Amino acid sequence: MRSIHPEFFILSASCSDFRDEDNALRTREMEDELRFSLLLYKKVQGVYKGVPEDSFLVVVDDTAGILELANSYNQESVLHVSPMREAALIYLSDRPPVYQGLWTEVTAHTARYEDNYTSDAEGRYYITRRNT
Repeated sequence: MRSIHPEFFILSASCSDFRDEDNALRTREMEDELRFSLLLYKKVQGVYKGVPEDSFLVVVDDTAGILELANSYNQESVLHVSPMREAALIYLSDRPPVYQGLWTEVTAHTARYEDNYTSDAEGRYYITRRNT
């Protein structure tokens, strides 16, 4: 049986059509908002559709607040990870959530073969993996 963990979201302030300098500024602004809100968060490196982006892992029980924050930065989606480590992309449009699989720690080597993964400052790598 899997253990229960805190619910969290992975989100970014980056947009693919913005310059690196603009995305860096947006990331600093988002971090300021997270700090001001007193939410528990940490910086992570996300890779989404093969593109690296500075991101945040945010532990929260206010889904609406996180979606509002992501929407204010014109994000397409956020990754939601449930207490049972079930991961889904939550779209900010009318699209329904899309199940991604279990949030799973893997080696750096394994993660780098994926189009989407997350790494943290402690050197841990995570992917979502569907049960087969």
